[in-house]
Amino acid sequence: MAGNAGAVRAALTSLGLDADALWRRRPHELSGGQAQRVALARAVVADPEVLVLDEPTSGLDPATVELVLEVLEQRRGRPGRVTVVVTHDRGFADRAADLRLDVGGPEPVRGAASTTVGPRPSGGAPVLGLRGVRLAAPGGRELLGGVDLDVGPGEAVAVLGPSGCGKSTLLRSLAGLHPPAAGSFSLGGRPLPAGHTDRSREALRAVQLVAQDPAGTLNPAQRVATALARPAMVLRGLTRAQAAAEVPGLLERVGLPAGVERALPARLSGGQRQRVAIARALAARPRVLLADEVSSALDAASARTVLDVLDALRAEEGLAVVMVTHDRHVADRMDRVLTLDPERRTLVPCP
Repeated sequence: MAGNAGAVRAALTSLGLDADALWRRRPHELSGGQAQRVALARAVVADPEVLVLDEPTSGLDPATVELVLEVLEQRRGRPGRVTVVVTHDRGFADRAADLRLDVGGPEPVRGAASTTVGPRPSGGAPVLGLRGVRLAAPGGRELLGGVDLDVGPGEAVAVLGPSGCGKSTLLRSLAGLHPPAAGSFSLGGRPLPAGHTDRSREALRAVQLVAQDPAGTLNPAQRVATALARPAMVLRGLTRAQAAAEVPGLLERVGLPAGVERALPARLSGGQRQRVAIARALAARPRVLLADEVSSALDAASARTVLDVLDALRAEEGLAVVMVTHDRHVADRMDRVLTLDPERRTLVPCP
């Protein structure tokens, strides 16, 4: 048993994780990037003859991707060992693989937008405000130490930073799912309760979160049509028929065919589930969208579709977006780019 534990610790360490700090944590206490690396460590520690990895770098910062490449390189060329990687990251595929197979047509270039949205006007009350917000991870480690931030109507703010630094925790806190250790939130200039159970129906509608792992947030027994209709019924007061009538348009906006509405989440690909999660958040017609790595599981064309939809909503309806991402192409489309600095435990402007 001691030997097995040692091998597990070594696998975690090779992926940049603190084995002692994570050893007794449960999955929900890990960030998206940490959970991704724990899953990879679990797969490689047994040294399988065939290792199949599905989007192993989604949600990881560039430095951590290098660690994943080093782990895979240790298997490369060894007799009786094969690694199959499914990924949308062509750069990673070129470095990780001896043979690359492209399924489908060529991808368009990412980054250029078909809808351009310039910086939002700075006048008027911010739609979302943070004052003196302090956040701590499970176990008490401080992630943010007294942050102030204003996000204006129609403004898009990208948040970058290394995996595990607290970016997802920040979004969960804004959504009322992780109470801050100190500080306050505001929505449209009015106090926004820290906990979601204390928020009014209007406040719940106004602030919507798209989590990094849609498989964990979509009800596996609920068909897509039901998942998309529910926010409109519960948060906007629409009838079942009115909410159902909006479903085809929501699917079309995120680039999904109408037939998807009859599917259960298990029958969808990871990218399709991600787009369903985005459509579900948009069904509430929020004022603020909190997006956690929403493009990480999408191919370039699908990512562009989703970002174009958000740009249009920013321009037409004043939707404010706070987006956690490791993709600089995505960040370049935002009005502001901030980095969560784990050493200073604050948000700093990124050049």
